[in-house]
Amino acid sequence: MLRKLLKYEFKHTAKDILSLFGVVIILSVLVKISMLTTANTDNSTVAEYLLGMFMFLFILSMGIMFVGVWVILIIRFYKNMYSDEGYLTATLPVTATEHIFSKFITGFTWVMASAVVCVVSFLIIFIGEFSLNDMWQAITSVVSDMRAFGYPSLTMCCILILVNMFVAIIQFLLAMQMIIAIGACWPTSRIWATILTFIIYTAVIEISNFIQLIFGGVSMFTVTTPEDMLTTLNGILWINVFVFIILSVASFFVTRWLLSKKINLA
Repeated sequence: MLRKLLKYEFKHTAKDILSLFGVVIILSVLVKISMLTTANTDNSTVAEYLLGMFMFLFILSMGIMFVGVWVILIIRFYKNMYSDEGYLTATLPVTATEHIFSKFITGFTWVMASAVVCVVSFLIIFIGEFSLNDMWQAITSVVSDMRAFGYPSLTMCCILILVNMFVAIIQFLLAMQMIIAIGACWPTSRIWATILTFIIYTAVIEISNFIQLIFGGVSMFTVTTPEDMLTTLNGILWINVFVFIILSVASFFVTRWLLSKKINLA
C-alpha cells in the first residue's frame, strides 16, 4: 500500500514542482546564452542588459523554487489529511505510519531533486568557463590543504556538516507534519493554531541552538591548536545530529498519535 501512496503523492505534486524546476533550468540556459552573446558582441549594451535581467530572474526563480517546494509539500499534507479530501483519505485501509512515510519520502525526494536542479543549473551557466583540469587541480589543492591543516578532523568536520544538512531536512519535514497535525486539533482556527504552533516550535529550536552556541563558543575559546578546535567543532556537530534525530523521532510519534487518535476533519 505504501507504494501506491507514493505513486499518488508524486502524481499530485509533480506538476507544480516540475514546473518550478523547468523555469530554473530554462533561465539558466538563457543566462548562458546571454553570457556567450555578451562575450562575442562588440556593442554589448543590450546583451549586458539581457544578461543582467536573466541573471536576476534566475536567482529569483532559484529562491522561489526552494521555498515553493516546501510550500507545495505543506499544502499537500494539509489538504490530503485535513481538508474535504481527508474524508476520503480516512476511508483508505492505510495506517498513520504509512501516510507519514509516504509524504516524508515524497518530500525528501523533491527537496533533494531541487538541490540537484540547483547544481545542474549552475553547471549549465558555468560550463566552458572552467575546464575539468582546473576543477581537478582545485580539488587536489583543497585536499592538500586539508592534509596540512589536520586532515582527519577536517574531513570528519566536512562529513558531519553534510550529515547535519541531511538530518536537518529530515527533521524539518517531520516537524512540519507534526505542526500541521497539532494545529488541526483546533478546527475553528486551524491556520492560526498552526502558525502559533510553528512559532512555539521554532522558538524552542532557536533556544536550543542558542544554548549549544554558548557552550560551543566557551569550548572553542579553551582550545589552543587548530586540531583541538576542529575536534571541539566536530563534537558540537555530533550533538546537533543527535538533537535532530531526537526531534525527528519525537515529531514522528506525535504525528502518528494525532493521526491515529486525534484526527479532526470538522
